[in-house]
This record gives sequence, structure tokens and C-alpha cells, in this order.
Amino acid sequence: MANAKDIGTRVVTGFHEAVFRLTNGRFANREFGMPVLVLRTTGRKSGKKITRDGKTRAMRARVASPEEKAELWPRVVDAYRGYGQYQQRTDRDIPLVICEP
Repeated sequence: MANAKDIGTRVVTGFHEAVFRLTNGRFANREFGMPVLVLRTTGRKSGKKITRDGKTRAMRARVASPEEKAELWPRVVDAYRGYGQYQQRTDRDIPLVICEP
């Protein structure tokens, strides 16, 4: 069962996604100083397709190599400390995804 913090996060995320989608990316297009993007992917555990609609640009996504992650991860955590805190709370490695045109 989800706790109140998880439910709150889902509500805020859902609202953010709805605003982004309804305004075709004109609003809610930056969060924590970083640009927001639309990502279509497959769930790691569920195998279900996950689609987010909104303003898009075709990109190819790939997981950063260990060397790339070592260089980029500190910049990600500087921009949003929550990623670093999340990594400390889990045993799994959080992949850093690089999107390229």
C-alpha cells in the first residue's frame, strides 16, 4: 500500500504532466532548473509501455556508460539533490539516461 508521501508525489507529478500536456509544453517545461521532456519507454518490471504526450522532439535514449555517469551524476545531483538522496535509499543503481537527436 502506498504511503501519504508516495500518493502526494503521484498527485503532484500527475498535475505537472497534465499542465505540460494541455499547454503543449508551453508551461511546466522546466523543473528544478532542468528542462522537462517527453519519454516513451517500457516499464523495467512490468514490461508495460509508458507513454507521456506533449511537445516532443525525436530522440534516441541510451543509458550512460559508467564513465559518462561518473562525470555527469554530480551535475545532476547539484541540479536536484533529490536524485542523490534517492540513490542513497536504494540498493539498485539509478540509470542515467542520455537523450540524443
